[in-house]
Formats: sequence, C-alpha cells, structure tokens
Amino acid sequence: MTPYIIAGLVTGGVYAISALGMVFIYRASKIFNFAQGAIGFFVAMVYYQLHAVQGWPIVPSAVLSILVIAPALGVFLWLVLFRHLTDASANVRLVAAIGLAVALPQATQLAFGADLIYDAPGLAPRPLGTFEVGGVNLNTDQLAVMAAAVFVAIVIPALLRFTGVGLELRASVDNRELASAAGINSPAVSAGSWAFGCALAGLAGVLLTPIAGLEPNHFTLLMIAGFAAAAVGGLWNLPLTFGGAIGIGLAEAISTKYAGTSGILSQGLRPSLPFFVLVAALLLQRRSSILSRVEPSATSARSGHIARRYPLVRGWVLPGVGVAAVAASAFVFSGDWLAALALGCGFAIVFLSFVPVTGDGGMITLAQASFVGIGAVTAAKLSAEHGVTPFVAVLCAGLFTGGVGLIVALPALRLSDIYLALATFSFGLFMDNLVFPMRSVSFDPSGLFGLTMPHLHLLGWNIDDNRSFVFAALGVFVILALLIRLMRRSTLGLNLTAVRWSQNAAATSGVPLVRTKLISFAFSAFLAGIGGAMIAGYNGRVDIGNYPVLVGLVWLAVMTIFGIASIAGALVAGIVFTFMPQLFAQYLPASWSQVPTILFGLGAIGLAKEPDGIVAQVSRNIAALRLKLRRGSTPPAVLVDRDAAVAGGTGSS
Repeated sequence: MTPYIIAGLVTGGVYAISALGMVFIYRASKIFNFAQGAIGFFVAMVYYQLHAVQGWPIVPSAVLSILVIAPALGVFLWLVLFRHLTDASANVRLVAAIGLAVALPQATQLAFGADLIYDAPGLAPRPLGTFEVGGVNLNTDQLAVMAAAVFVAIVIPALLRFTGVGLELRASVDNRELASAAGINSPAVSAGSWAFGCALAGLAGVLLTPIAGLEPNHFTLLMIAGFAAAAVGGLWNLPLTFGGAIGIGLAEAISTKYAGTSGILSQGLRPSLPFFVLVAALLLQRRSSILSRVEPSATSARSGHIARRYPLVRGWVLPGVGVAAVAASAFVFSGDWLAALALGCGFAIVFLSFVPVTGDGGMITLAQASFVGIGAVTAAKLSAEHGVTPFVAVLCAGLFTGGVGLIVALPALRLSDIYLALATFSFGLFMDNLVFPMRSVSFDPSGLFGLTMPHLHLLGWNIDDNRSFVFAALGVFVILALLIRLMRRSTLGLNLTAVRWSQNAAATSGVPLVRTKLISFAFSAFLAGIGGAMIAGYNGRVDIGNYPVLVGLVWLAVMTIFGIASIAGALVAGIVFTFMPQLFAQYLPASWSQVPTILFGLGAIGLAKEPDGIVAQVSRNIAALRLKLRRGSTPPAVLVDRDAAVAGGTGSS
C-alpha cells in the first residue's frame, strides 16, 4: 500500500499547487481561472523548449519559464482582459476564462508544434536519482513535487497573513472601495495576484510533465482535479483546498490498486474521481455568501430592451432570413461544401440548446457534448436494435436526454453558477471515462466499436443525401425555435427573465427558483439530445469519441461569438463551425489546423466587450438605423438608452 500512497501524494501535490493558484486568483479578482490548465501547458511547453530542445540547464530554464514568463503572462492577461471584467457578471467572467482555455493550448501547439511529447523532463536532472524513504524508493522528480507542494502550502498562507501584500489583498477582497480610499492600489494587487497564480500554474505544469507528458487534452483533464480541490475549499479556504487536492491524489492512486490495471473500471475510475468529489462537495457544503451569491447573467439588459422595442428585428426577420439563406445555399453548394452545410444544420440544433439554459436562464453548462452523445446513442439503439422509426427515435432520444439533464442539475442548481459549470464539466468527464466506453453503450451487437443508425425517413421521404438532410434539419430547427419562442412567452419564460435579472427579487416575488432552473436545464438537454440524434441519423453511425467534454467548451465559445441568447446566432454558429475547418483544410496549410479553434476561443474572450454576440450587434445597428430614420436628427444612442430606461422585457432571437 505504501507505494500507492507515495504515488498519490506526488500527484496530489501537483493538484494542490494548481488548485492553490486558482483559489489565489479567485480571492483577488473573483474570476475562476478555468484556463489554469492551459496556462500550465503553455509554461511547461516553454520550459521543454528551453531545457530539452535548446539545451539550457534546468535552473535558468525554470527561472525564465516559471518565474518570468508565467507571471508576465498573468499580468498581460489581467491588463488586456480580466481587469475589464471587474464589474462583469460571473457568467461573463467564466466564459472569458473558458475562451482562453480553448484558444491558448491550440496557440501553443501552433507556435511550438503539435507533436505529442510523452517523455519530457521535469525539474530533476537526468538520469533520475533515487532515495529510499520508509522502505519505498522515490525518484528525484517525485521528491521535487513533494518539496514544491510543501513549500507552496507554507508560503501562500504566510504571505496572506504576515505580509503587507497579504493585508492589502485581503482588504481589496473584502471591500475594494474602502481599500482604495485607504490608499491601497487594488488594480496592482489584482495584477500581482494574477502573476502569482499563473506562476503556480506554470510550476504545476512543469511538475506534471514527467507524469502526463505534453498533450493538451490530458493536461486539461488532469487539471480538473485542481478544480475539484478548489470546490472542496469553497473557492476560498486554502488549507481545505490543499487537503482536498492531496485527498484526490491519494484516492486516484489507491483506486489503481483495487481496480486493477485493465478494463473500463481501471481506466475510467481514476479520471472520474473529481466528478464524485465535486458532487460530494455540492451535497455537503452549506449555502454561504460565497457559494450562493447571485450576480447578473451574461445577457445584457440592452439586448432585451431592443428586442421588446423592435420585435421584428430580433424576433423573426433575422432567423427567417438565415433559414431562407441556408435553404437556398443547398442548391448552390455541392460536394464537400454541401456536406459541411448539412452537418452545420445539424450542429445548429446543438447550438440552439445553449439558448434556454445560458442565454435565457443565465446558467453555464459544460456538459452539452455529453448530452449530444447521449442523444446519439439512444436514437441509434432505439432505431437499429429495437426497430423504432428513426424520427420517433430522435424524439425519444431528446426526451431521455432531457431526463438525464434534470438529474444532473439537481445537486448543483442550489449553488452558484460556477459550481454548476464545474459539476457539469465533471459529469462530462464521468461520461467520457466510465459510461461511453462501456461495451453495452458504444458497441454494436457484432462487437464493433461504434453504433449504426438507419438514415432518417419520414412519410416515404428518404433523407439519405446532403441536400435532403439540410431541409430536414432546418425543419427540425424551426420547430425547436418555435418551442423556445413559446417558452419565452409562457410563465416559465417570465420566471426565467425574473431569475436572470435578480434571483433575490424573483424569490421575493414568489418565483420558484429551483423548479424554473431545472425545467430550463432539462429543456436544454432535450434540445442537445435532439441535435445529437439528428447528427447520428445524418452520419448513419455514432462514434462516441466525437463528443468528448472538451469539445463542448469549443461549442460554448462558438455560440458565445454569435449570441448565446440568439436563435439566429445558433444557426450561424452551426454553419460557421463546420465551414471554417473546411475552409482552412482546403485553402491553407495543414499546419494551420489549430487556427479555427484559436479564433473560436478568442471570440469567446471578446465577450468582455460584446456580451450579446455578433448577431445582437447587427440587430442593434439595424435598430439604431430605424430610430434615426424615424426620429430625424435625434442621436440613435440617446434614444436607445431612453428606451432602456423605460422598457422591460428580455430575450433575443
């Protein structure tokens, strides 16, 4: 048992360093740095280039990468992005960090190469030395991790408690206005916190490299344990965070002993443990001012007022024009471009699933890829193995996925949106590692990986080519968009509006907060399940490996660019999501394959300046032009502000 405990302490030490960096940044700026793993990957790659490629010694490579470049990156991120989000809602801050998490690993690979590196050095010299501790041999890489974890665990609390910098940090966190009145430079404190937090991310990344290699997906998935540890500490308590990280590392190592070395359980249990830890944290922690604090959502009031003042602009004109343009394009494109258009229409349904939960409900969910996978698997099994008509199987898949979404949301919705995002992300990891790899889920009766599904057909209409699928998917999209419009006009829609604007006020007015959120979340999962089933019907096959949880982060970034609350934005997002990779593959070198994902991530970062997305900006420009034409010389911006002051209403289409 002792070797497993030592291995758990080593892994837990890496998790602890990363988690403490996240908590440190959160305490200073109220931003949960979802890009902590991405920053660690970038710094680890820089260290590898300096030490392994350029031949620099360990000390100068570590100093430059961890103590210079990582803090400089933190200050840069704060200056150009996160300082502008000080007064933004929790959702805006979280989505901006997710955009960074999407873009930075791809940019790192574009800069340094996309080759996977599995034998990268850490901070210990090669060849590794060994020491016997308690009858167990430890190599110098493991000792370096333990020493770094102990050092960080001592330094951070001492920094906060016994130094002037720590006093200024705590004062800025407690009350920024009073701290500024007392002469404390709160922006400088936040910038310093980002520098220190990113240095810890870089240190964790370099220490993690000998364990996990330099592969961005594995790096991010391993860093999720840091998220779970931060949740154990309530995003605030440093000792609990450290203890939670060590506990996760020990649990992972000990599970290896009892689960064996082969089979789904041994391969999937370890990366799924953060999910169980997060669920336990959600169930056991009491509501507190930190966990249950309510903030405005990512959807600005401004777009809602324009929507009410000019319903045709945001109601039916743009979605109608978009649907008509896509339908007409089906007669223009051919070959690979028509295939991309057809698949884009399927993804438009998937992107539509973000509208009720994030756009209208103000809740960040990171499990949409898992819900799409559940819908695809359910439809394939019903139609191929049980003889259910494909379109009926699509509907049943949506209903089943909606039920799963309802169950997933139950433990998280009573807490803050950050916890919902973390819980849904960890649920996606659980599905990726334990459920989807199961033979009964992802294998057809012949034993081959991947389920087959008959092509869609309806009343004698065989939807077995790209053009016919475009029209079928557009028809489903329009029906689901009508359901969203009906929901917005119903009591549920009014309740969601009230919840998004102010949960405290809504609760005081008698709005059932939990029930409203649960219905919104289940409806979103229903739409994602429909989208997954439609895509499965188009492909004629379900490869569950196409729907890892990390893909859902890219989807959220894409949808954010075009308007998280916009029906027209969902249609545009689906088409762009499939067309852009096709464009780069056909006209640009293969080495640029990461660029579309980088652009999607940067677009989500742009949420800081335009919370409502591109479609909302276009709608506002049209509305401003109409105001100018109708009201003569009165400045359009003034008129829009006056409308915003007196009008009510929400939602965008």
